[in-house]
Amino acid sequence: FVTKVINDGQSVVSWVKGNRVDLIKLDLMLPGKNGLDIYRELRTFTGVPVVMATGRVDDIDRLIGLELGA
Repeated sequence: FVTKVINDGQSVVSWVKGNRVDLIKLDLMLPGKNGLDIYRELRTFTGVPVVMATGRVDDIDRLIGLELGA
């Protein structure tokens, strides 16, 4: 496997657009841009599977992620 770690939410979408991606593990609490916003933007141009990870404990955060399709 070849992995890429992006620590800034602002950089994720542009990197994904320029690279072949088979799976995304997305933290909802990235600095620069909310993970849910990143997910919504990714869905405008790719159907790559996304696994969401978060330190948030609110059920609403989990439900929103599932509702979006993660």
